[in-house]
Amino acid sequence: MATATTDNRPHTIHPSAKPEARMRRGRVFTRGCNGPGSSWFEVGFGGQASQAAPEEAAIIDRMNRAMEQQQRRFEMEDKEKIKAADARMDANAWLEHVGWATHLEGFDPEAMLRLTDPVSEHEHALQLIQDSLMRVMSQARAIATPAQVGSQALFEAQRKEVDKKPRRPFDNRMEDDTWARYTAVWTRLICYIYRAEDMADEDRPGYRLSKRQSEPLDELSEIVDAYVDDPDAQPLEEDRVDRLTLQVVMALLDHRLAAGEYRSAIISGLAVMGIRKDGGWMDVLDYTPIYSAVIKIARAMVVYQSYVERQAEVARLKQIKMDEQQRQDGLSDEREAQEEAEEEATSMFRIVRKKVQRFMTVTSGNARAEPTPMDWIYEARTYGMHIRFNTPAGGTIDWVGDRIKHRRVQFRMGELTEMLHSLKDEARGLLTTLAMVDDVSQLPQIPWSLFEDDLGIIRRRF
Repeated sequence: MATATTDNRPHTIHPSAKPEARMRRGRVFTRGCNGPGSSWFEVGFGGQASQAAPEEAAIIDRMNRAMEQQQRRFEMEDKEKIKAADARMDANAWLEHVGWATHLEGFDPEAMLRLTDPVSEHEHALQLIQDSLMRVMSQARAIATPAQVGSQALFEAQRKEVDKKPRRPFDNRMEDDTWARYTAVWTRLICYIYRAEDMADEDRPGYRLSKRQSEPLDELSEIVDAYVDDPDAQPLEEDRVDRLTLQVVMALLDHRLAAGEYRSAIISGLAVMGIRKDGGWMDVLDYTPIYSAVIKIARAMVVYQSYVERQAEVARLKQIKMDEQQRQDGLSDEREAQEEAEEEATSMFRIVRKKVQRFMTVTSGNARAEPTPMDWIYEARTYGMHIRFNTPAGGTIDWVGDRIKHRRVQFRMGELTEMLHSLKDEARGLLTTLAMVDDVSQLPQIPWSLFEDDLGIIRRRF
C-alpha cells in the first residue's frame, strides 16, 4: 500500500519506534468512487503536528482543499437545477400530480423564481403594465355586482360545471388583505409571462403563447415601451392600455390545451410559483389558496369583459338608431335611441354564459369539448383540497399532569373549572338583573337534564 508521499511509497517505520509515534493509514474517497480515484495517506497517532514533514503537511492541505472544492461542486450541482420527480423515490403524490418538477426540469430554481419577483425600480414598462392590471382588476370587482350586471349573470360567472347551476352567485366581496393576496397572484403571473417572453426559448419553461395571446401582448408592450422611451411624444392612453391588458388576460384564459397543460402560460407560471425561496416545493396546504385566487379574479374579469362588450354593442346600436332617426325625421332622440339599443343588445346573461361555458368550466361530456387552463386549475385545486382536508392537523395541545398547554397558553384544570363556575355565577347575576327579580331562586328552573341534542339539525340556532 502507498502513502501520499511524493514517491508513492510508505515511510519506513523503525522497529524501535514507540507505538505512540507510529502512523495509521487512512483513505480518502471521492464521492461515489472506491477505485483509482481514492488514495491512501498517513494519519498521525499521538504525535505533534510540528513533527510532520513540511512536504507531507502541504500535500494533506492540498488534498483537504480538493475535497472541500469537490464537495461544494456536488452541492452546487444538486442545487442549481431542478430534477424531475422519481416516482420510485418520491412519495409526494401532490408533486407527481401537478407535474411541476417535470415541467421545470433542468432550470435554476432561483432564476425561475426571480421571474415572479415584484417589479423593480428599473422595469418601467412592466410597472405600467402592472398598474394597468391593478386598475382592471379593481374595475372588474366594482362591476361584478347585481346592481351592475344582474344576479343571473353572476350565477353564470360562478358556474363550474356546464350542466349544473351553482347554489350561489359570484360574490365580489372579500377582506382587504384577501384582495391584496389574490391580486398579487395575478400580478406575479403577468410579471412571469412578460419577463419570460424576453428570454430565449431554451432558457425558459416550454409554454407557448398562441397568436391570439401574443398579438395583444405585443401591442401592449409596444405602447408602454414607446411611452417609456419618449413620454412627451407618445402620451399614454390608459383606457387603451387597460383594454389591451384585459384582452391579454381573456386570451390567456381562453386557451385550448391541445398539446398538454404546460403549453399554457398561466399553468406554467403557477408551477414556478410553487417554488419556495429555499429552492424546495410549496406544500399542498399552503398552495391551494393560490388556485382560489386565480379562479376568483378570473371570474370577476370575465364579468367585466362581458360588460365592456355589451356597452360597446349598446353604443354601436344607439348610434345606428340615432342616424336612422336623423334621416327619417331630421331629428334624433338620444334617450329613445338608448332605450332601444339596450333592448336589442345581447343580454349580459348570454354574453357571460358563452364565455363561461367556453373556457371557465370543467370539461363537459360534449364530444367536441376540450380542456382549458381553468379546467386543469379546478381539478388540481380539488385534488389539493382533498389532501388538505384529509391530512390530520399537527397537535397543539399537550398535557403535563393536570396542566394543559396550548402553544403559549397554559393553565391547570382547577383554574379552568374555577373560571367556568365564575362565568356561571356572573351569568346568573346578569339574568337576575335583566329579569328584575331580587334573588336567583326566583328565576324559572331550566330542566337541563331533559334537553337532548338533535344531531340531524346542524344549524347554529337555539
